[in-house]
Amino acid sequence: MFLEAWISIVMKINQDQPNIIFESSFIEEAVFLAAKYNIGKLNDSIIQDFHQEREGIYKHTTIQERDFAFERLYREYFQKLRVREIFDNIIADYALLHRPDVTLFVKKVWSKGQEDTELFVDGRSRTVCIALMANRILQPFCIQAILRHDLLRVSDMLDKNFQYTPHIILMGKSELENNLIKDRFRILWDMYIDIRLRKKGHSTIKLIDDYKKAFQKAFFFLKDDEREYVYSKLEGCETLTQIDLINWAQDARSIKTLGEGGLRCPLCDFTCFKPVSNWSKETFAIAEAVKNEHPQWTIEQGICPQCFDLYSSKTKVKV
Repeated sequence: MFLEAWISIVMKINQDQPNIIFESSFIEEAVFLAAKYNIGKLNDSIIQDFHQEREGIYKHTTIQERDFAFERLYREYFQKLRVREIFDNIIADYALLHRPDVTLFVKKVWSKGQEDTELFVDGRSRTVCIALMANRILQPFCIQAILRHDLLRVSDMLDKNFQYTPHIILMGKSELENNLIKDRFRILWDMYIDIRLRKKGHSTIKLIDDYKKAFQKAFFFLKDDEREYVYSKLEGCETLTQIDLINWAQDARSIKTLGEGGLRCPLCDFTCFKPVSNWSKETFAIAEAVKNEHPQWTIEQGICPQCFDLYSSKTKVKV
């Protein structure tokens, strides 16, 4: 009975602890930096012990034994110098990363441009790959802001309520339009992530004003009150889904025809930003040629310059 209770407690503890794997090269550099700058504000004796044990490995081990001994030493002092604690404190806020099917892998990269966090899915296994410069441990603000933002994005992906799928169908009529939708979606998601972080009292890398500028630029086609509505929903809602953000990221004009105030030519269905607007007596024959092939079409529905030129050539009307 006692044994069963003990096993149950151990299993519960293990379930509550996230499974984190640190790349050896990340650990080694992080330990050196932590010892050099004493990031944990530890007693100097701990740092002295590290250097003494490191020198002892050179003196008392063979070449064959040395790699294993250094690996053990760095991993031991990764804990003692409180580097691991930095990650534990951040990840503690993300319950979905504590699931037994989730593994976090932290690897070292050399530049800011290489830093990223990605989620890989293999059957039932989920691996969160965190690419990070080791010297981030010397930058408390940056490492917290970067990891909290990236890990909340991953948590959204794992949260069934967010309804994330990498295979969502976009409404763009071309690859260019779909890329624009993706860019706007990314801005909305980044804003939604940082709004929630700030509500919990956490700092973020990007300022609110910077987000608003990017938001206004990306959603220039919306009226002021429409942009205000979307922003208010981002600020006030904690239960948005991926499809909510995608729907806002769509440019409604891209699925409406020119006559409906949209961007699509009713004849060729391609996007048109400068439709033909001036019809004269000389071009009336072109309109008649269009109607002969498209009886439902009217001048009010609009036409793109390419279609206008096509029917102009058919009627041999010079414009």
